[in-house]
Amino acid sequence: MTGEGPAHEPSDQPGESNKRPFLDRLSLNNLWRVAVVAALGLTAGFGGLDKADPATPVALGDVYDNGPLHIIPHSVFAVCPTSKLDPMIMKALKYEMRTRQMIALSATVTNTEKINVNLDDERSSKNPPLLREVFTLTRPTDFKYYGDYMPDSGFGKLSSLTPGKTVELFAIWGVPFARPAIRTGDQIAIHLSDIEWRADSFGELAWRIPKAGASYGELHTTLRACDS
Repeated sequence: MTGEGPAHEPSDQPGESNKRPFLDRLSLNNLWRVAVVAALGLTAGFGGLDKADPATPVALGDVYDNGPLHIIPHSVFAVCPTSKLDPMIMKALKYEMRTRQMIALSATVTNTEKINVNLDDERSSKNPPLLREVFTLTRPTDFKYYGDYMPDSGFGKLSSLTPGKTVELFAIWGVPFARPAIRTGDQIAIHLSDIEWRADSFGELAWRIPKAGASYGELHTTLRACDS
C-alpha cells in the first residue's frame, strides 16, 4: 500500500530531538558535580580545606595587641633560689622552687581601655577545670603567679589591670621536676591570647577570652639562665 513500508517510518520518536539537549546538559552537570566531589576529597586527603591560622608570630621586643592590652615581651628566663630578683618575688616563690622549675616571662603591658581587664578568665566546667589565660606556657604546669614590679612600691601580686595602667609584668610558671626537665637553652613557646568584648550568660559585657577557636600571638624563644 502506498505510503507504507520502511521508507516512511519516522527516524526519531516524537519529542526526542527536544530531549537530547536536556539530557546532554544533565550529563554535563553530573560530571561537574563528580569533579567537584573528587577535588574536595583530594583536598581533604591532604589536610582539608585551608583554614585561617589562629597564631600570629611574636618575637621578643615586638608589640602585640590582643584587644585591650598592649604587650611587649622582653625575655623568658629560669628562676632559681640564687636569682637576684626583687626579694618580694623570691619570697613569693620560695616554697614552689623546692619542687618546681620556675619559668618567668618579663613584659611591659598597658591596658588601653577605660575599664579593668583581667589577666585570666573564669575556669571552665571541665574536670579538672581549665583556666583560660592571657599568658599561657605551652608546657604542662601546675603553678602560676602574676606580679608587677614598680620602683616606687616594689613587687605586688597582680590579677587585673586598671584603665590606662602600664606595668612591668612577670608571668611566672612552675613545672614539676617530676615531669620532663626544662633546661637553659631549650625552646619555649608562650601564647598571648586575644580577648573579645562580649557578654556572659547573664548578659554582662566585659573583655573575655573566647572559649573556643581563639586567636593568639605565639612567642617562640630560648629559655635563658637565671639572672641572665
